[in-house]
Amino acid sequence: MGQRSHRFVYYVPCLVALSVVGCLLVLFRERPYLASYRGRDSRGKVASPSAPTPEVTASPRREPVKLVMVTCGDHLNITLVSLKSAVAFSKAPLHLLLFASDASIQPLREQSVLPEEDAVLYVDADVIFVHPPEDLWSLFGAMNDSQLAALVPESEDYATNWYRRFARHPFFEPLGVNSGVMLMNLTRMRAFGWESLMGPLLTKYERNISWGDQDLINIVFHDHPDKLLVLSCKWNFRTDHCMYGPNCLGATAALLHGNRNVFQTSKEPAFRAVYLAMQQARAPSSWPACPIECFLSLPKTYQLGSSLLTGFLDPLEKGLRKARTTRCGQELLGHLAQWRERQLL
Repeated sequence: MGQRSHRFVYYVPCLVALSVVGCLLVLFRERPYLASYRGRDSRGKVASPSAPTPEVTASPRREPVKLVMVTCGDHLNITLVSLKSAVAFSKAPLHLLLFASDASIQPLREQSVLPEEDAVLYVDADVIFVHPPEDLWSLFGAMNDSQLAALVPESEDYATNWYRRFARHPFFEPLGVNSGVMLMNLTRMRAFGWESLMGPLLTKYERNISWGDQDLINIVFHDHPDKLLVLSCKWNFRTDHCMYGPNCLGATAALLHGNRNVFQTSKEPAFRAVYLAMQQARAPSSWPACPIECFLSLPKTYQLGSSLLTGFLDPLEKGLRKARTTRCGQELLGHLAQWRERQLL
């Protein structure tokens, strides 16, 4: 009984998190900028990522972006901001699939927990979109007949790359991949037997892995490099791409990944500035005791449906100028001009 009670108490914050997210999505359901999911399922699609499709274009009817995210109690605030950014920048329908879990290997199990889905875009909870997610989704169409997933390299710099310096297991050459953003063709992954590989690999390398699912994913693609499409660093832009100097050359960040808690702390003030500019509201210190009405009444920054130029990018510029003494601050200020230009098109 004691163990059951402990598990129940642990999952209460997870359930609260999903309840709050659900309430917010219901509140925004009728707004024109949050498209409802009206697309056909994987058995009735005209086109799906299993059959390569052209780039997303400005058409009156678009296939939905199926966005998967895992959240739990202390990730509520960042999850809300992440979802908000996806909604704010998207012009396509969004089908949101949220999991309440503490599992560090969730991306390895999507094909079994989503048996009816053909393909999904998995993102960690600590990401912020600054570009339409449907443009990332359209890259399913860039996959060849053998590729079943798409990922961004762990870094672009050989000298500082974690896998080349510290890994004690095989990894995708030459720089490893980061699992925080992953296009997953679940139909192909099931046919490949993806999930059946994980148990033996975990048993074999359990003492050698440091980053959970990411390391196992690297091992799989080390052995099967033909199964992976490598994406531009702009789709998983992290502090590694700017803290030592520009390391995502020729690309403007489209999605910021705040791993190592850089959104919630002042470790990298430029990334913190992006988070604060997009943030829905600051959670009260009494959360989760604070009721939903209390949470929704807190001061807001960028509000969904308002201009991204004046409501998000203008406040962001002020925050980035305060961080311009840092390398990431300088880098993101350079990207800001491109973000503005996109909004004027």
